Amino acid sequence: MIRQLELRLGSAEEIRRLFELIRPLTEEDDLFHGAGIVTGEYPPLNIFHSKEGGVLLQLGAAGIEPDEISISVEDRTVEISGLRQNEGGKRVRKSVRLERYCGEFRRTIELPFHIDEQSVKAEMAAGEILVHLNPCPQRKHEPRRVVLHPSIEPERSGQGCRHSRGEDKTGGDERLPFCDIFEDREAYTLYVDMPGVKQENVEIAFDGDMLSLAAATRNSIGESSKENHLAYCEFDCCDYRRVFVLTSEIDFDRHTATMANGVLRLELPKRSRVIDLVR
Repeated sequence: MIRQLELRLGSAEEIRRLFELIRPLTEEDDLFHGAGIVTGEYPPLNIFHSKEGGVLLQLGAAGIEPDEISISVEDRTVEISGLRQNEGGKRVRKSVRLERYCGEFRRTIELPFHIDEQSVKAEMAAGEILVHLNPCPQRKHEPRRVVLHPSIEPERSGQGCRHSRGEDKTGGDERLPFCDIFEDREAYTLYVDMPGVKQENVEIAFDGDMLSLAAATRNSIGESSKENHLAYCEFDCCDYRRVFVLTSEIDFDRHTATMANGVLRLELPKRSRVIDLVR
């Protein structure tokens, strides 16, 4: 059986050389090579325990409005559900890469204590949700729906990202943000998930054919991080960084960037093509 496979596929050395030829073609033809895929449940969750015995839930839900998320508590259980829309919109364009979660989601967390439903507090800012839960000595029988409030500090959409050209230095722990990329006749459009990031903390750098995205996350836990310890972790609370290799058809000087609910939207227009008419 092994010999028959060798006759059909060739020797091991021939197969190795074939894959060496295929691999660079695959990477070079992929405009935004180097991306990953979404794994695990959505939205990602971190759980903190407080000294008082309560729990703080931290969830990354970039691109979702507060009224699109439902949070309910009953007895020991917290349920978080909602719908995340596709960013592609109605424009006719093809998808170059799809990494970001899209569709309905539901997460259920069972805690080791009965929840005091009257003291539950939930807030959302920059695509990040914080849910504060405290224990209750007496069991509650009526489920309660929690109202998710936007953070008191509004997100400033008018202030732009920082832009630069040249070297892009790195340092410290960083994580790779998930990204969807669409293409039409006029431009490439990137949607990058960066929950916990404000627009003024995003840096966009071009160096030759390289695009570098970097963003500093805010400390959403704040001073309470000194009083809480991380009991369960699905995502690291560190800065974002990602690098893309671009094609020469992109006009870097005309790019635009906006940030809303923890999602960076970066549009990279294509260069205008001059067609010479042969008479």
